[in-house]
Order: sequence, then structure tokens, then C-alpha cells
Amino acid sequence: TYINNDSTTFITPPFRNIGDIFNKGYDVINCGPGSSKSNRSLRNLIVRDYEDSSLMPTSTEEVLPNGLSLSQNYPNPFNPTTTISFNLPMESDVKLEVYNTKGEMVKSLLNNSMKSGTHSIEFNGSNLSSGVYYYKLTVGKENHVKKMILIK
Repeated sequence: TYINNDSTTFITPPFRNIGDIFNKGYDVINCGPGSSKSNRSLRNLIVRDYEDSSLMPTSTEEVLPNGLSLSQNYPNPFNPTTTISFNLPMESDVKLEVYNTKGEMVKSLLNNSMKSGTHSIEFNGSNLSSGVYYYKLTVGKENHVKKMILIK
């Protein structure tokens, strides 16, 4: 399967698992054997079956996130644990810290080098009181902050 964005055509990224999502806004041209050429609009493509699909992996290269991003923790509100996820576009030194509403750091979750990709960290707030907390992701000079609520 090829993806066409204006005059640029490229092969879809490698799909590793059933359920992988290719989330782009491009036109799809199916040029596989035994198929007719047709254009369709694509927003989300979920790989459901490899067997009779033209979505077979074409490369072993890793698909990297487009940029640094920090996701909202889940669940939120939480008691006493929650998961914090983030994407790194390249190997980077990463800090992930939790702060109270006074701006005091209450927990350092990460302070080391991490490879590119999606990462998830579990935060346990069992030693903290109920309330609003902020988690801050620092990569290089870039900071991302989100709010979370601990309810006991």
C-alpha cells in the first residue's frame, strides 16, 4: 500500500501487530497484486489481519514519534496509582518530576537517558495527601506540564 500526499508517494510504515494504527491524513492508492487502482481518503487505518493484506511490513526500521509529547495521566483522578506516558523523537536525557500546588517537588520519577519511542511510568501517590499535583517532563530545554488529581 502506498500513501499519496499531493505529489509525494511513499510506502506505509511497518506494521508490527494486529491493531497497529496508522494515523495520518493522506490518500491511499492500493497497487497490490490482484487489486484495482483506487484512491481513498485515510484518517485512521487499523491493521486487523496480515494474511490477505497489502499492509505487510516492508522494512524493519522503527517508526519514531514526530515530536516530544506528554500525555494526560490515566486514570485521572487516581487513587493511589496512575500512568504517565510520553513520546521521545530521539534518544534524550529525560526528567519526570511531580510537584504540589506550592511548587515543591514531591517525587522524581525519572532522571536518565532514554531511547526514542513511547514510554509509560507508573506513579504511586499513596504517601501523598489528596489534592492537585503537576507532573513536569523536561527534555533538553523543553518542558511539558500536566495536572493530575489524587483522591483518597
